[in-house]
Amino acid sequence: MKHWDERERADVDSVRLSRAERKRLRAMFADIPAHRRRREPAHPGSIIGVAMAFAVLAGLLWALAPSGPVSGKLLP
Repeated sequence: MKHWDERERADVDSVRLSRAERKRLRAMFADIPAHRRRREPAHPGSIIGVAMAFAVLAGLLWALAPSGPVSGKLLP
């Protein structure tokens, strides 16, 4: 099924919400639920995973770095 966009029809106009509707929607979504306000501490496994990822990147940078000067013929 193809996604519909308004370019398919020439008679479609954008609809603006009234001030009352915008105020009602703002009031409805202004309060953040308690389960979303609570922030849990990072899991130790995720911290270890990030540290291992940085260690692998540092190892790759060290392993792939040229050990001597690069020839001028290789540089653009």
